Amino acid sequence: RSIFIETAESCRERLAGRAALTFSQDVPDGLFLQGDPLEYELVLRNLIKNAAEACAGRPSPRIDCRLCGEGRKLALSVSDNGPLISDSDWENLISPSRRSTKAEGLGLGLGIVNAIVEKYNGRVEFARRPQGGLTVTAEFEATADETAHPHH
Repeated sequence: RSIFIETAESCRERLAGRAALTFSQDVPDGLFLQGDPLEYELVLRNLIKNAAEACAGRPSPRIDCRLCGEGRKLALSVSDNGPLISDSDWENLISPSRRSTKAEGLGLGLGIVNAIVEKYNGRVEFARRPQGGLTVTAEFEATADETAHPHH
């Protein structure tokens, strides 16, 4: 079983009653990730935690996680239905320092995500959702090397 599926299920249990969490994947067989599975788990946990905080207090809070693969890339996306993101918060989020947009936040979660993703030659992208909320996508290089960690 994939570290992503296990992490999503664990987070779903912790969020029970506070937010609905879904996980889906569309990854062709034969794609694998190199590196420490714990680091990939930290990426997903931090993205889900941020999404849960963003949609807390919203009607029907929802977090959708998706793992997709194409070519030699795996993309892990986490979307939430939080509030619309102001232009100033958006600028803070996409700046190189990626400061937290929460008054109490230190931005350490995104720092951890960025460090891990960059370690594996990946990238992190942000997209504002027109109906409110955010989608964060962590893209990783995949390999056909079966000695690496399977995505599923």
